[in-house]
Amino acid sequence: MTNQNFKLISVNLAGSRLYGLDSKNSDYDYMVLYKREPEDYICFGEYKNFMDETTLIGSRETNYKYWDIKKFLQLAGKSSFGALELLYCTEAYFNNPAYQYVLSEVRKENFNLRELMYHSRGIVNGKHHRGYMKAFHFTFIQYLLQHKKLPDTLNADTMLNTVEMVDHFKTHIQRLFDAKRNGVKDMPFIIESYGDEAFKQWPKAEPIDYTSVLHRCIFDF
Repeated sequence: MTNQNFKLISVNLAGSRLYGLDSKNSDYDYMVLYKREPEDYICFGEYKNFMDETTLIGSRETNYKYWDIKKFLQLAGKSSFGALELLYCTEAYFNNPAYQYVLSEVRKENFNLRELMYHSRGIVNGKHHRGYMKAFHFTFIQYLLQHKKLPDTLNADTMLNTVEMVDHFKTHIQRLFDAKRNGVKDMPFIIESYGDEAFKQWPKAEPIDYTSVLHRCIFDF
C-alpha cells in the first residue's frame, strides 16, 4: 500500500502460523489494519474497505489482507471469527497508540460465543474448505461448548488436547493437523454436515456499536 492517504495501524501474523499448523513450506499470512484520512469517511455510498496482496519475499509467498479499521470494528461488533483472530495475534508490528486503544476496547470477552460457533459451523459444512481447517473449526466449537469460554490460544493442538472426544475421532483430527504440518492439505474431514442442535439455544447477543472507537481512531491518533 503506497497511497499516502492510508495509515497503518497494525500488521498481525495470522493463518496457519497462528494456529500452529504451518509446515516448513508454509507461506506467511498477515492481517493489516489501516485507516484513511477523516474526510474519506464522509462520503455517499460504499467504498472499498479491504484489499488483498500477495508478494514474494525471497522464495516465500507472503499474503496480506488489508482491512479498513471501520470494517474491522463492524465485524468485531458482530462477533466475527475473522475479527477475533486479530486479538490472538502475538506477533504484531506498528504497535502504535491507535492499535493499543483498539485492543483496550475490542476485547475477547465482547464476542458472543453462539455467533462464533455458527461461523465455525459454516466452515465445517463449507464445500471449499480443506479438511484440516474444517477440523480446526470443529475443535474450536467443541472447546466453546465444553468450556463455555474462549480459549487462551488458537493453537490447534492445545485446543484439541483440552476437549473431550471419542478416541478414534480425536485421533482422526490429530492426523489431519499433523498431515498439514507435513505439507499435506487435502485430507478430507470425516464430518460432511454438522448440525446446530448443540448450540442453537445459546443466548443471542445484540451487535456492539463501536462507533465511538472508530471516531477516536480517525480523529485522535
